[in-house]
Amino acid sequence: MNENIRQATVDDVEIIRQFLSEHWSQNHILTKSEELFNFFYFNRFKKNLNFFLGFQNNQLTGIQGFIPSNQFVSEVTPPLNSENNLVICLSLWKVLSFAPNGQGLRLIRRIEDTFLNSTIIATGYHDSVEPIYKRLGYDTGVLNHYTVMHPNLKNVDTIFESLPDVKSNIVVGLQNVDLIKLKNSERINEYLINLGKNNKIKNFVKPPEHYLKRFIDFKWYNYEFYQIVSKKRENLGFFISRITASPYGPVLRIVDIITDDYSLNLYDPIQELLIDLNLIYADYFDNLNIEKNQVPFGLIRLNETQNLPNLFEPFSNRRKLIRLAIRTKTNCALPYITRSDGDQDRPSEVR
Repeated sequence: MNENIRQATVDDVEIIRQFLSEHWSQNHILTKSEELFNFFYFNRFKKNLNFFLGFQNNQLTGIQGFIPSNQFVSEVTPPLNSENNLVICLSLWKVLSFAPNGQGLRLIRRIEDTFLNSTIIATGYHDSVEPIYKRLGYDTGVLNHYTVMHPNLKNVDTIFESLPDVKSNIVVGLQNVDLIKLKNSERINEYLINLGKNNKIKNFVKPPEHYLKRFIDFKWYNYEFYQIVSKKRENLGFFISRITASPYGPVLRIVDIITDDYSLNLYDPIQELLIDLNLIYADYFDNLNIEKNQVPFGLIRLNETQNLPNLFEPFSNRRKLIRLAIRTKTNCALPYITRSDGDQDRPSEVR
């Protein structure tokens, strides 16, 4: 067996895209858009690609993509200027059936060896892969799934019949808040920079530039920023969302919530937003380790038996669970993980 595993260089772009086209999907978005490929996988600091490649006799037989938490910043300062103290999101992982036995495990191990003092996570993988992550010592599970429903759903009641009674999910004692839409990139930039300088949000662990480049500069979705303020107009954080069309009508996907206070009542203002914009529902995913009787932000948290049709691409009348595997470095707090980490929130195919 003549096996070689190495990190990809800029000269490997075409063989990776060809590999995805032949062995993943002919219409995979990364095979059609070099700009999107570079957005997630070109490392502007090291001038290489966020992939490890496995070869047998010089033939590409396996790939493992990853996205480091400093991918969307241009000024590399501690702690984002090395392989340490990062969160590494594993992404595209594909190994051919005739690849050397165990090559898939070795691809992951190479990433672990490269980022020894960083946290490694994987989200959105198929359930058949979970035993592999367990074998590698990862903690596994699924992201919590929350929703807010429009109070007057019409013509779609049957597909939501297993959802809980909305009134039973209202938690007493939450702090009432308002939402303020930040209407342009300059206003968002000013808000984020001031937030970072004033250090008002302890959970604001990523630099402001991350949110600007990941969401404002992302040309394939139109993200919107909403500031969360108290009734006295004190700044409590913000969330990022996007609206998408579906066979039943438009829906709201909240991709990140940045705040220190999980006792805020976001349910009411988000429901008001659904009413104002005539949206069916909003949903949100995270990995908060909370008690079963606690509901962060007053949102409806779905249990394993409740179905929420996935009205986001690819559409399905069945709920989509987002699986999570995580390996934290020694004495490191569990990072807050949402739908936006890694490359989960992007188009899958060109149609």
